[in-house]
Amino acid sequence: MNKQYRAVFQGLEPITDGKHPILLISVGKNYHEGARLLSAIELINRSHFKQCTIMVADSLQRHNYNNSLSEENARQLALELGKEWVARNLSTLNKLIIPYKIIHWENNYKDNIFCQDYREQLIKDYQTNLRTKDAIDSTINAYINRQKNNSEIDNEKLFQSGFKYVLEECPILMPLWAHQGYDFIIYPKKMTNAMRITYEKFVAEKYPEKVVWLPLRFRERKSY
Repeated sequence: MNKQYRAVFQGLEPITDGKHPILLISVGKNYHEGARLLSAIELINRSHFKQCTIMVADSLQRHNYNNSLSEENARQLALELGKEWVARNLSTLNKLIIPYKIIHWENNYKDNIFCQDYREQLIKDYQTNLRTKDAIDSTINAYINRQKNNSEIDNEKLFQSGFKYVLEECPILMPLWAHQGYDFIIYPKKMTNAMRITYEKFVAEKYPEKVVWLPLRFRERKSY
């Protein structure tokens, strides 16, 4: 029998009425497939949001593939997997009872001067601020630890891939989406240390009520 889940927001119940969240999708993760994805959609429907944006973080994943592929081949693979994810899950997304749109990652970062400015600031802060460096390094090291099963890739190459990933991801998730007016980011995991330091430096004061992180928890429904 297939498992069924009920998704809930971890921690205190947020005030969601009339708000606009982003459901952030990591292509390839099992918590964004099947019954877990459906339970997230059902939670959004219960939460009285005004509308929802589905962000398919596909081309961002190229940084995970270019250790074994060329940069262009990694990008093409990531884009193809993103298209497949949408095709595979469109019927589930269509269960949303509020207006929604699907955006692919490249729509946010490609040729985006806004993101480039914050990326440069983050690099400078990484080079001069030990707290920022520790936050980013710890995030990258957690990524390296998850890749340890692939002994053919050395840690230095993995670190560089992780660094590029963080420098692309954080300026988009935090200052850009806050600037664009999104109220929440819905995701099954907690913020990384790199995201948190980026939020503190670029969002907390200027956009105090935007891009509030809403981690999900999936509770298995009992069958009788």
